[in-house]
Amino acid sequence: MEASLFFVEDCTTLSPTVRRLRLRPKDGFDYRAGQYIEIGFPCADGETPSEYFPFSLASSPTDRFLELCIRAVDGHFLVPCLTGLSPGDAVWVKGPGGRFLYGSAPSRPLVWIATGTGIAPLRSLFRSPERQAAHPSEDIMLFGCRNEEEILYREEWEQALGAAFYPILSQASDDWTGERGRIMDFLSRHPSMLAWSAYDYYICGQGEMLTSLKAFLSEQGVREESLHHERW
Repeated sequence: MEASLFFVEDCTTLSPTVRRLRLRPKDGFDYRAGQYIEIGFPCADGETPSEYFPFSLASSPTDRFLELCIRAVDGHFLVPCLTGLSPGDAVWVKGPGGRFLYGSAPSRPLVWIATGTGIAPLRSLFRSPERQAAHPSEDIMLFGCRNEEEILYREEWEQALGAAFYPILSQASDDWTGERGRIMDFLSRHPSMLAWSAYDYYICGQGEMLTSLKAFLSEQGVREESLHHERW
């Protein structure tokens, strides 16, 4: 897979632990919603990088830039490199890759489920031309994160989905009046909130959550072909 040169357009804070990185291609770049790219840094001698690291895209193919959500992880050397970038800096990008793509009938209502930065590819899919041509107002989203400050793209989701956007916080403040705990806790409290088998599902999160969620949905009569998921 060949690498292409990109330039940093913006690198700003989304939350106390997540930075938003926007990249502009030197030339054109085509991809599908839900895919990922791999980023490498130019070597000191000007040679292209020998090592690349994958990140899901949070942008839609209709955007003029690529957008990534990058979580700060203690001891991970790559994160300081990325979050220290300035506008105009160059990086190398390989891709796109991945098969976490939109594949639902236009009239099919959807449930979006993510934890942490797993919301990035779901944002890309939700904002894709295919979904926007359908009926996103019928969708719902369950988003698990730590606290109020970590609700990524909160205003976007609230504007798009209103009361059908459910942030579920594992370490909420005393002032939080919404849902608490984890996604599986929420489902155990509301097992009959939907006719589950009538929906398609787009899910991105850690392995344990994904395994438990698939078991729950199977018990509700959801077929395997209605599940679209990516593990991180």
